[in-house]
This record gives sequence, C-alpha cells and structure tokens, in this order.
Amino acid sequence: MAAGIWLLLHLTALTAVFRGNADLVASPSAPRASRGKVIAAVALFNLGWIGSVVVWSLAIGA
Repeated sequence: MAAGIWLLLHLTALTAVFRGNADLVASPSAPRASRGKVIAAVALFNLGWIGSVVVWSLAIGA
C-alpha cells in the first residue's frame, strides 16, 4: 500500500518513466524521483497486490 501511495505522490516521475506508452504524457517539470526508484516502487506495488491475492485465495480455499 505504501508503494501505491508513493507512486501517486510521484506521478511526474512515473509518467517520465513510461513516456510514450498508453497515452501517458510527462509534465514539463523535471521528475522528483529517479527511474530506479520508480521501477522499484512499481515492482513492490505489484508484489503487494499479487501477495494479497495469494493470501486471499489460500484463505478462501481453507
């Protein structure tokens, strides 16, 4: 959840990383976070929701 909040707070950096994909347009201001930090936050965010789906499916199956 923290990674998702961090990504929301750094949308300019997120759009700069994915510029040219899926109608994302970076703002004229410089991003405040490095590309590595943005990729790490996206990876943590994805691991978090995948982990919650795994826990949920294990709990439903139990």
